[in-house]
Amino acid sequence: MYMFCTTDFAGKKRYTLNLNLNQSHLRSRFNDARLTARHVWGFVPYKHIDNSWHAYATVNVGKYKTFVCHFSPDGNTSWPVTDWKLDKVLVGSPWDTAYESKVYSDASGMYLLYVDTLSDGNNHVMARKMLDPINLDTAFVPRAILSPEGLASEFRNPPGGMQICEGQNISRVVTPNGSKYVMFYSAGDFAEANYKLGVAYSDELIPPKGRNYVKPKRFDSQNLWGNLSAGDEVLYTLQTQVAGWPNYYESFFNGPGLGNLVEYLDNYYIIFHARNPGRTGTGKGRWVWICPVTVDFSKAMHLWIAPQMPN
Repeated sequence: MYMFCTTDFAGKKRYTLNLNLNQSHLRSRFNDARLTARHVWGFVPYKHIDNSWHAYATVNVGKYKTFVCHFSPDGNTSWPVTDWKLDKVLVGSPWDTAYESKVYSDASGMYLLYVDTLSDGNNHVMARKMLDPINLDTAFVPRAILSPEGLASEFRNPPGGMQICEGQNISRVVTPNGSKYVMFYSAGDFAEANYKLGVAYSDELIPPKGRNYVKPKRFDSQNLWGNLSAGDEVLYTLQTQVAGWPNYYESFFNGPGLGNLVEYLDNYYIIFHARNPGRTGTGKGRWVWICPVTVDFSKAMHLWIAPQMPN
């Protein structure tokens, strides 16, 4: 659904989406008559500069088998477009994992951002350049712009195993004391208390090759996260995993993630997913939450965006 809110966030209006997953197209593309689209994740509409509407979503055809597709309006092209039809696979296949797609543009071009499992077995936020809303630029080599760094906080299921950065949402924030591209992302397991909301920064939408978005960190002198030895650890914006580490809010919610920064009536907020306190072990029971934040790029990096939570 689309959900629209009134200025006080209390009143809500919903529009139901109808998605034609065009399974005959998918089956012929992958030469698999049994292929079945089971889920759609992260459906995101996009209005191009020519006023045409497009959408991007992850299609799941089985456990950990996902790919990113483009959708076009299926009938009415006026907003809100509620009827869509899958018409192209952009990234991934039924034999690998690519998910969480978003489209962003700046003066250098248009980019598809998604999450992919690379040869190291970990999930990275990737960027690919696009020629237009439907076609990828095959001359641009896809590259990671945010990656796990081997830290204990980044394990999906600690201790050990896959490391993960996912659920990326980018906003360009301009203030009197500076500007940044702000990426909220998630680390951990969405069904557990270790799911948490991180933030990373860049001066450019797509950093040059060899550079990533930068995460704020602090020396973990007590090794609360359980690394092999005490060292720098990520300072997350919201977390319910480690008491004693900044921004621990276990009494308010459980497993915050999938955040997005929005500016509304001259104030900034994070919109994110989380469960009610104490609920773990399942992805069910997640609600959409809102948290006011302050933005001040004149402070230390870990305070550039600070949640304003009750005492």
